[in-house]
Amino acid sequence: MAKTRIDGHILLKRLHRGAASRVYAAHHPDLDLPTAVKVFTRDKTETVARTALKRERFLREARLLNRLDHPRIVRLVDFGYAEAKGGEPYFSMPLMKGDLTDLLGEDVSDAQMINALLLERRPCALPEAEAVRVLGQLLDALAYLHDRGILHLDIGPSNLLWDGENIRLADLGIAVELDGLTSVEAEAVGTFDYMAPEQREEGGRVDRRADVYAVGALAYRMLTGKVPEGFVAPLREVVPSLNPELCALVTACLEPEVTRRPADAATVLRALKPVVSTSAEAKSWSPR
Repeated sequence: MAKTRIDGHILLKRLHRGAASRVYAAHHPDLDLPTAVKVFTRDKTETVARTALKRERFLREARLLNRLDHPRIVRLVDFGYAEAKGGEPYFSMPLMKGDLTDLLGEDVSDAQMINALLLERRPCALPEAEAVRVLGQLLDALAYLHDRGILHLDIGPSNLLWDGENIRLADLGIAVELDGLTSVEAEAVGTFDYMAPEQREEGGRVDRRADVYAVGALAYRMLTGKVPEGFVAPLREVVPSLNPELCALVTACLEPEVTRRPADAATVLRALKPVVSTSAEAKSWSPR
């Protein structure tokens, strides 16, 4: 059976099915490049206006990727309209080996969390040095976006891809540009477990500190195996061996009150650097 082709890409298998797109593993023989092809997909049950909004977000993501040039952000390979998929827009990126979910596994239960506290173990978590390395690479990418007035607003394990050595930030589908503003009105969309309190409220205002909260939530998840929700047990109580400076930084990022969080990703990255410099493991780590 002939493989489906989208322009120069030969589709091999579907990797992900989202609310407004499908992502396929593919190969571009002319470039001799494994690619991930993301195709816009209509939901026939939705209104015309809702479909138009999702399509515009899809196109905006492609335009953003075309403008960005950072080693920790996925890059755009190709863009076009796929005849094989009803003429819908698509774009492609280099194919990565997986995402952070593959490295972390599923969230742990409350019972496992209690067991982790008692035994000082962290099921489905990363060693501290590994988590610090991931955080450093994520913050490097996010600082690049923040410096350009771009809010990502959908940071979570599935949007951190890895190529076998390094992390790359992906999925700018709901990213917004401040365009000189200090904040923008929030839409209650994104990865809920990692969304800042102000982002969960439709019509609330968000700024760079919404991404900072998501970084804190992701750090907590990597270090403990559980997302922070409800009562958040202090990191040092869950894992007493953790670096106290790292714990304080993650706690600051997770402040429910937005004015008490670090201002942006660059601020968090500067605070993280002393933690990285004290860990020889963190300097040489790469995902397994």
